[in-house]
Amino acid sequence: MTPTRVKVCGITRPQDASAAAEAGAWAVGFIFAPASPRRVSIAAAKRAAAGLPASVLRVGVFFEQDEEAIRRTQREAGLDLLQLHGAGSVRLCRALGEERCIEAVSLQDPSGLAAARRRKAEYLLIDRPRSGKTASPTAAVDWTLAAGLARTRPKTLLAGALSPDNVGDAIRRVRPWGVDASSGLEISPGVKDPGLIRGFFAAVRQADERRGSER
Repeated sequence: MTPTRVKVCGITRPQDASAAAEAGAWAVGFIFAPASPRRVSIAAAKRAAAGLPASVLRVGVFFEQDEEAIRRTQREAGLDLLQLHGAGSVRLCRALGEERCIEAVSLQDPSGLAAARRRKAEYLLIDRPRSGKTASPTAAVDWTLAAGLARTRPKTLLAGALSPDNVGDAIRRVRPWGVDASSGLEISPGVKDPGLIRGFFAAVRQADERRGSER
C-alpha cells in the first residue's frame, strides 16, 4: 500500500520547514496570497526552504493572483508546484502548466463532484468553502463527498482543519492520496509546533498501518 503523502502548509520559518522535512513531508507550502495571515515574501520563502532536501517539494499557494506575478514568484522562490485557489484557477492551471498545479476545490453538494472530476490539474486539493478570500472558519469539508472524489481521481489531497486528533479518522473515511495541514499544527498563524508536527505524522502512519491490515 502506498503511504499517504503529507503536505505541511503555511510555512514561514526555516525551523518549521526543517521539522516538516524531518518528519517525512512530501511537500511544504508557502502562502503568497495577500489576505492570508501566513503570507510570506519571496525572500522569506527562500530562507525557509534553503535547508530542505530536494525530495521535499516546494509549493507556492496563490489566490486569484496575476499570472505573470505567479510566474515571477515561482521562478524567484524556486517553487516546484503551484497551488491555486479561487476564480480563474482552471484558466491559470492551463496557462501555467497543469502538470505542476494543485487546484483547490470545495465540495458543497453532490453536484460539485462531476465538476471537480473534470479538472485537469495534476493534483486536486479538497478544501473548506471560502468566505471571501479566506477559508470559512465555520465551514467543514464533507468527508463523504471527499471520499467520492478521492475514489475516482488520482492525486487528491484532503485539507480542511486537519490535526493530529482527526487526521486518522479522515484517512480512514476518505482514503486520500495525500493530506494537507496548516492551522492544526500551529501555536499561532505561521508558527508551527514541532510536537504537533510529529504527532500528525505519527497519526498518519498509524492510519496507514490500519489500512494495510484491513487489506
